[in-house]
Amino acid sequence: MKYYTQKWWHDGQKVHIQYMFKVSDKAKEYNEEYFQRLYQEVMNNLTARYLEWADDEQLERQSAEEFALNQYLGLLSRIKRLPPEIKNEIADIRVAALGFVTQDILEKIKAFCENISAQTKMVMDMYRDYYKSVTCSRRL
Repeated sequence: MKYYTQKWWHDGQKVHIQYMFKVSDKAKEYNEEYFQRLYQEVMNNLTARYLEWADDEQLERQSAEEFALNQYLGLLSRIKRLPPEIKNEIADIRVAALGFVTQDILEKIKAFCENISAQTKMVMDMYRDYYKSVTCSRRL
């Protein structure tokens, strides 16, 4: 490959997804009460953090509640981009979007991230080698 591609860029966006998760044994099964409690807790934390650092101009453009909801929806979309073999094993994707998965799922996500990282590094190395070969031949 001589050029970076959209696939390479999109894969690169997935490399660090593993760091957004915490392990929870309660995430191994669908539980509406657990989700509602976590949702309120996470949304309250996001809202409070936004209010701490947002200035008046930012608050005019987006309320703290909108900010929190957009953060949650962004995390949900990142979860949906996981490969089906991982995503299909998640009991409640909403809980995963709040940052909680089982240890087993986290291990699979870590392996996925390591694989993606290796692939994106390989593409970068191939591009660097190609670039060196082109620039070196032009100097001669």
